Amino acid sequence: MNYFIKHLLVDVKSGNFAQTMEGTAKSNEPKVVCHLALVLLADLVWSGVAPMAFFWREAWFLFTLLIFIVSQSLLENIGGHHKEFGQRAAIFACRLFIYSASLMGLLSTHGNKINVAVRAKDTTKVLGMILVPRYLFVVAEAFSFTLTLCLALMLVPEPLLWCWGSGELFEEACEASQGFIFAYSLIGMLAMFIYFVLLTVLAVFNMTISAYALVCQRMVAEVGLFLFALSCSIFMTAVAASVLDQKHPDFAGLPVGALSLLKMFMRMYIVDHYVSMMADPVLFVCAALLLTISIVFLLNMLIAQLTCAYQAVYVDMVGYARLERIEIIVETMRGRLADSGAGAGCAAAR
Repeated sequence: MNYFIKHLLVDVKSGNFAQTMEGTAKSNEPKVVCHLALVLLADLVWSGVAPMAFFWREAWFLFTLLIFIVSQSLLENIGGHHKEFGQRAAIFACRLFIYSASLMGLLSTHGNKINVAVRAKDTTKVLGMILVPRYLFVVAEAFSFTLTLCLALMLVPEPLLWCWGSGELFEEACEASQGFIFAYSLIGMLAMFIYFVLLTVLAVFNMTISAYALVCQRMVAEVGLFLFALSCSIFMTAVAASVLDQKHPDFAGLPVGALSLLKMFMRMYIVDHYVSMMADPVLFVCAALLLTISIVFLLNMLIAQLTCAYQAVYVDMVGYARLERIEIIVETMRGRLADSGAGAGCAAAR
């Protein structure tokens, strides 16, 4: 079977890159995008100029992630609180790069997008009063904006700034910074998680991995329902146990009881404490009832939900993975045409 895709790739009248793939991406139809002609067209462009252009665009983000890892995870945990000058200088240089290059770049990007969205009135109200640009409802953009906020918040309790001039050069362990160390580390941990979540966009280089990642995203809702049901069950049992007249130290109040029940579900509870619980038979029955509901019912329900959801979505996952790749191709080619001109971009497409 032969497919003539020339006019799907190049616009006959203008000679520019055709709008076929852009229209396909906007259709959001996973079955249509799996047609052999569109598969051939997308693979042809992807194997040409799109992958390297996309990779070099993401290389900057990958480089900033590596600098962030070196600064917050590697250098920070070498030598304890007493670091040599060279190590402190390296940490200062890495963080200066993160704040001046990565943070400023993210602020510029989202500032421009927010400005465009507000001017075009492409916003929606959250809670009936807060105007939010619609582009932030895209998951990747929301994570990117959250990363921007985390990096900006890290600048406030930055130990290097609080200890500046109070001791050795580039020192971060001083009396002035002691109250901010945990907050700084917590925000840094969240930023590290978000960096790696945003890195999953590189899965588009392999269709199998990309489809698997999309399946995992669709399964998150089912896991969320399970965690909600488990939380309600634990809360209900902990509240009931706190009402009961019992003297067990692991159920002395709602927070302690809820933590003990969670440990039971996670099989982290000390076995000997079950024996001491026999002194309060009603309490033991409550704990046993929770374990029966959570392990026998909720876990099996989760397995059934994941199985049914997987069977329902996997059929279209390859199509959605191809749609994601086509969106990247369209965005990459649009940027390439803007940078080098329509003729050069179209020549690259040919």
